[in-house]
Amino acid sequence: MRLRISIVIILFICLFLLITGCQFRKKSVTEPFYEEKLINLDELCGEDKINSYEVKDVVKNQDNTYILLEAWGDCEQNQVIYRIKDDGISLIRSWNIGEDTFSKAMDIDKEGNYYILEEKKEDNRLHPSIKYVENKTDLVHYYSLEKYVGESDSVKNIMCGEKNIYIFLEFGKIIVFSRKLEWEGEITEHEGEYFIDAAYRNDGKVICVYANYLGDEEILGLYEVGKTSTTKMQELPKGRYGSNILLNGNDEYSFCVKGEFELLGAKDSNELTPVFRFQDLDIQSSEIVFLNFMDNGRFLAVKESEKTELSYIIKGHKKGENKKIVLNLASLNKDSLIEKEVAKFNKTNDKYRINIKRYGEYEEPLQNFLVDMSAGVKFDLVEIPINENDKIVEKGILSDLYPFIDSDEIIKRDDFYKNMLEAFENEGRLYQSVSFVHLFGWVTKQSQLRNIGRWDIESVQSFMEQNPEINIFTDASGEEILKQMIFVSSKELIDWKRHNCKFDSDEFKNILMLARNYGMGRSKIREADKVSALLEDRLLFVETPISIEDFCVYHKVLGEDMTVVASPYVKQSGVNLYSTMPQIGIISNSKYKDGAWQFARIFFTKEYQDISDDASFQMTDYLGFPVRKDCMEDLLRRFTATEDYEKDGKWYTAIKTNDYSIRWDEFDINIGPLDESEEKMLRELLLNSKQKQEVDPLIWNIVLDESRCFFSGEKSLEETTKIIQNRVTIYMNE
Repeated sequence: MRLRISIVIILFICLFLLITGCQFRKKSVTEPFYEEKLINLDELCGEDKINSYEVKDVVKNQDNTYILLEAWGDCEQNQVIYRIKDDGISLIRSWNIGEDTFSKAMDIDKEGNYYILEEKKEDNRLHPSIKYVENKTDLVHYYSLEKYVGESDSVKNIMCGEKNIYIFLEFGKIIVFSRKLEWEGEITEHEGEYFIDAAYRNDGKVICVYANYLGDEEILGLYEVGKTSTTKMQELPKGRYGSNILLNGNDEYSFCVKGEFELLGAKDSNELTPVFRFQDLDIQSSEIVFLNFMDNGRFLAVKESEKTELSYIIKGHKKGENKKIVLNLASLNKDSLIEKEVAKFNKTNDKYRINIKRYGEYEEPLQNFLVDMSAGVKFDLVEIPINENDKIVEKGILSDLYPFIDSDEIIKRDDFYKNMLEAFENEGRLYQSVSFVHLFGWVTKQSQLRNIGRWDIESVQSFMEQNPEINIFTDASGEEILKQMIFVSSKELIDWKRHNCKFDSDEFKNILMLARNYGMGRSKIREADKVSALLEDRLLFVETPISIEDFCVYHKVLGEDMTVVASPYVKQSGVNLYSTMPQIGIISNSKYKDGAWQFARIFFTKEYQDISDDASFQMTDYLGFPVRKDCMEDLLRRFTATEDYEKDGKWYTAIKTNDYSIRWDEFDINIGPLDESEEKMLRELLLNSKQKQEVDPLIWNIVLDESRCFFSGEKSLEETTKIIQNRVTIYMNE
């Protein structure tokens, strides 16, 4: 009977969520579009003796489209304009400018005259002006804007309206000129707001977008610009937008807005409806820096990734395109990191293409995803959020990836560090891709650990009783001490597989007591002072991710006395592992597991994990360390080589001691190649890391919320741990 009641309740919840629209937003029905490459701009500029460049603006004027570049040749800096017509692209104008001059934006009036916004840096100030170029005579005139622009403001865009010219400033003000560039006034109603973009509506009116903020929420307002004021048209739908979001209108649309996932168009009512989705074109929206209407249902896209390309986006079906099997991928992350890989996969795979269904924008992504699965929506892949892998694995919807690896012709288990894969296993099975891992631990001194004695909570408590003047962490609050202890000890406290938790255990009670006794009334050690405090024994641990840069800095300061520890439950030196890169799981009831593996395997390949080109330590800050042995060896060689070397036909320059330096507190740290002792210690950390670090954010909030009553004395230790245990248990069994 109890089982029947549970099933009825689950079905009722699913029906309620479906009725109330909590499932993912349905795919927008749009007309088909496809991408057709026009030209590689890098190659074109190379032919014109341009060594490097930056695209500053794209302008449509009658039948032509113009691209403004700031370009650098062998000995000079230029403004360069290319014109795009159906018969091709050609360089039509070039002006030499000083190296301290910055091009901001451009517009062209109906007579073909050019208006270019510039800023010149002199005396540590930016001096804005308009460069006006007469089309018929090529005469160049300059008009200073300095008296209209405050020192802390800057010019952002210029628009030639039917009767006036509008200059948009970063912090909201609009300067109004006549078509003869005579000053006529200012529009100040948006001062204090942030200018985003401007464009022409299809009736010739100038429109613009400004951003306001309510707390962390960004609200974008769309306005029509008049001679003396603006008129609000509407607020744009909530979402994430770039800086170049407005497109001029054409015969079909009054104007368009480039969103994060799709292009939206407005017709006579100004209601925004989808024109096309970027993923249907196998394009990342973040790659498109400019998008403009052309004609006949075409758009011109300027795309920047490894190279800069110009492409047409054309309405209709691409000729000769083969029908592919569609794999549905559910993305539970708010910020999807896999769009780039999906786009590559869709362009190169002959049999399959992936369609992303996004749940990250909802408050309960996993719940909405599971509801849709129960309602019969078919999925093949899922992108798993950080800190929720164990929760998803417990649902029993994922396939073990080891059989796929074992049957792969190229990828083998021996390619990877066994300890790193095992950290992400669940009872000997691997349910998600693992490509990069971050190391997290508490940096301390071996001499202090010897003073502590055994490495466990009781010993830390005893040490603190004898040394009450020492801070445990830089943030000395009880809440931060508790947060750190939970962060590194989650595997010992939470077991999703068995729906068990240990928040009523003696170990957790000791953690709570430690946090209360040594986190009350203490001053926080400033970030800038943490190294000095560690050296002077005023601080016990610095809690930090261990990138190559961090490791080098602490080792340079502490020398052989440096060590790193993680959870006191582990009772040994080492670090924990976590990953911020895409973790892809294959749905167990997928009909197309072969195709799903073709995508998931990407994250295990050498091509994906090789970051040995990096010479500035930054990639390990962002990505972490690769889990492939060959990629790790290539990376370590990059930072241990003392002489230049060749690999796979490419030469790598060794890092010299004075090439890279960091200023930290009073320490000037010159980072060069890792010496033998540094390399040995880093390898030991990498090879001894065995535990994944994962805390469900809701469990974290429950623990911190209830602990505050214990810290304040409102509740006893026994009451607090009992409430936490009950609340977490109920949550885990919901």
